[in-house]
Amino acid sequence: MTFEEIPDIYKQAYLELVGHTDSIPYTVLAPAQSAGRGYKPAERLLFEVGDCLYILERAGAQVVTSGYAYRDIALLERGKILLYSWFSILGRTCAGPEKLSR
Repeated sequence: MTFEEIPDIYKQAYLELVGHTDSIPYTVLAPAQSAGRGYKPAERLLFEVGDCLYILERAGAQVVTSGYAYRDIALLERGKILLYSWFSILGRTCAGPEKLSR
């Protein structure tokens, strides 16, 4: 993914964390897709800077930033049932303990 391919809503927060656009880190856009049960998870942008995993999540017209130092992640779970998949992170974020289910 190039910087130009990143949706505009994430670019400011992304630049604050990455600091440049010369060579961006490996970045994944996880689009919002309906789980079929009335729940539609938010779109997210995931990338790493140094020893931290960052998740930028679209919340309406705003972006919520979560950062996890790898050493502070207590549990990383991934699952898949038919066409539905998820991952959960349990650990301390930059702001304190949090469980993130994505």
